[in-house]
Amino acid sequence: MGKGRLYSGKGIFELAWTGRAYEPGRQIDLPNDINIHSFARKTLSNGESSITTALSEGGKISVWTDDNNRLWESKDQYGGSKISLAIDPSAIGQNAEYRSKTQVFLQPRIILEDWDNSGLSSAIVIKNTNAVTNLLNQVRKYTSGVIEVLSLNEENPTVTWQSKEVKGHIADIIFEDITHDGRPELVAVQVEAGSGLSLFSSPESRILSW
Repeated sequence: MGKGRLYSGKGIFELAWTGRAYEPGRQIDLPNDINIHSFARKTLSNGESSITTALSEGGKISVWTDDNNRLWESKDQYGGSKISLAIDPSAIGQNAEYRSKTQVFLQPRIILEDWDNSGLSSAIVIKNTNAVTNLLNQVRKYTSGVIEVLSLNEENPTVTWQSKEVKGHIADIIFEDITHDGRPELVAVQVEAGSGLSLFSSPESRILSW
């Protein structure tokens, strides 16, 4: 599942189809603390090298070379999710960082694509705003969310496009040709607190596209 502190095993592997089933194939060499839930990798236009973009538990985006040298790390916080994995206390050991936590939140996906048909790579990322900043970071209450597109072909990646801000949070995104017109669309899932008066009213979700 990964090389991070909460994960066990030998790392992350590609799945290869053997004709009858998917089997673990080539191991992907990644920096420490990157897990299967928080990174994207794309081969560059030269076909000889690739870049890796990762989103840390704390919300920082980083860009890495093939040989795991970090090129850049964001100052802003990105991501934000209400999906979590329970922590097994017996597996924590002496790791003080996780001893007071009962769960770890998974970051939403990052997409690496040629956003504007320029032949260059961009990162499409979610940026949700959490209104709760204490309680050991174990509570999520999102008030708004946006999607940003970061150009990765400069020394300091810049925001080249930003969606309209929505209420609640953005749970997931894809960049696919869903209308079959030959052009990919950016599609997102927006989740907002329920409109009922009860504290336990069910959240409402919407599909957005650009």
